Parts: sequence; structure tokens; C-alpha cells
Amino acid sequence: AWSADVPAFHKIVPLSAIPCAPDKLPPLALPPQLTAVLRSQANSLPISPDFRLLCPVFVSFQASQLEWPALVQKVMTLAAQYGGTFSRLEFGDKGDMMLLWFGAPVSNENNVERAAKFLLALERETAVPWRAGLTYGLVWAGNRGGIAYSEYGCVGDALNTAARIV
Repeated sequence: AWSADVPAFHKIVPLSAIPCAPDKLPPLALPPQLTAVLRSQANSLPISPDFRLLCPVFVSFQASQLEWPALVQKVMTLAAQYGGTFSRLEFGDKGDMMLLWFGAPVSNENNVERAAKFLLALERETAVPWRAGLTYGLVWAGNRGGIAYSEYGCVGDALNTAARIV
């Protein structure tokens, strides 16, 4: 039982109480190469950290909350078609943004071209106003965190520059 002085955001809420429960979400669109790896080696992914050339893409949308679920699904589907990987959503003082990687964890020899084609397809297929920042450079990529929680991420000037271009 929770005491009355615990703020509401610290309380655990059952998934059934969330308006958009995980079992109601559409399936995520991942690159076929990554999907195959995840299915075959889900419990033993030895993703070693490394330095790699990455083309990060930050996309900032001017969308309402009602438009976000369909927009996220559209972006993830397009990114997978062009060999990109969805990293995260960011909601902050600089606007609502999505971060995509072309070159991590799966890389292709033409990551910049794929990222540019992705943005052109996004322009054709969405009516929501948006702007993007795209760069190319060396980053550190790998799992970061600890035993209880870790995530695959990238760090480097290429990401910072792409975020500032937006």
C-alpha cells in the first residue's frame, strides 16, 4: 500500500489502465537484418562497443498528440525501408523530435544516401510540417548502462551537430 504523501507519478499503474497499452500498439518496424539477429540471438547479443561512421538524423515535427502514433509508425516503417534504425523520441524545449541512425547497429556503405532518400520519402508521405538535421561522422556506438538497465546508444560530435542543425 502506498502512503498518501507519495506523489502520483511514483505509483505503479497496471498496463490495462494505460489508454494505449503495449499489446494495442502496432508492431515496430525494424531493419530485416536486425530483426533476424534479434529473433535468433535475443538472449545472447554480444554487441561490442566500437567507433563507427554514422549518419544521425534528427527530425522535428509540428504535430498534435493525436497525430504522433501514426507519425511514429510511418517514420519507423520508412526508416526500416531505407536501412535506418529508430533510436528514440525526445519531447523538450526545442520541440518534439525523433532520432534515427543510419549506420548503427547495422551499417551499409551508402548510409548518407539512404538517410537522404529517407528524408525525401518522408517529405512525400507526410503532411505534417517538419525539419531535419543530418550529419555524418565518427561516433562511439555500443551498449551503455549497467546490469539492471542498459541500452544501445551512440555518442559523438556527429550527433550533437545534427541535433543543433534542426
